[in-house]
Amino acid sequence: MTSQERESLRPECVKSTAPQNLLEARAAKDLAIKHLFEHVSLKRELHNAGMLLRRGLARVPIAEALAWVKSDPIFVRPDPEGRLLTTREVRDAENKMISLAAEGQGKHEALNGGREWVIRNPLVGGNEEQSKAVRHVLGSKDFVISFKGPAGAGKTQLMTEAVTAIEALSGKRVLVLAPSSPSVEMPRAQGFTNAETLQQFQVNSDLQEQVKC
Repeated sequence: MTSQERESLRPECVKSTAPQNLLEARAAKDLAIKHLFEHVSLKRELHNAGMLLRRGLARVPIAEALAWVKSDPIFVRPDPEGRLLTTREVRDAENKMISLAAEGQGKHEALNGGREWVIRNPLVGGNEEQSKAVRHVLGSKDFVISFKGPAGAGKTQLMTEAVTAIEALSGKRVLVLAPSSPSVEMPRAQGFTNAETLQQFQVNSDLQEQVKC
């Protein structure tokens, strides 16, 4: 470290330096919304205000953050007590997804085409819950299928087995989508080299054509 660099780190120099690349309030609010509802549809009021303060560091005062979550029309409060917030866009998208799932129950051909699949991954085959989950996915006739589990429960290896089975039994390629750029790296590291983000799929017509085949 040079003497000039050491000098620039003194508290007096840091405090006197003009802030750079800090977000204005509107941009901070947009970024906060994006991060808040990237993986979940509901957040507590104070959590929303805290996210805005983090995104608008030194530009957004506490009073403005609290006023934002209390009065901004972008938010709706689906819980009776009004402590949880979402946005109209997130609420409408979730309601649409629920309707599609309900309307598509039992109305599609099973992914295994009525054929049996011998589980290849010994870790999945040796776990009763994971084996049931794979067979449920392969035999389901629903438009939407979901499964969940805590970190380390083996969801990725379960998904790998299910995708391998679907591709082998159907002769079609499975396109894996993730909700964000950081989260797409995990399936890619597990061998899903064609994995993409949901946002990229929504705007990329070539990807959309691939799943129609």
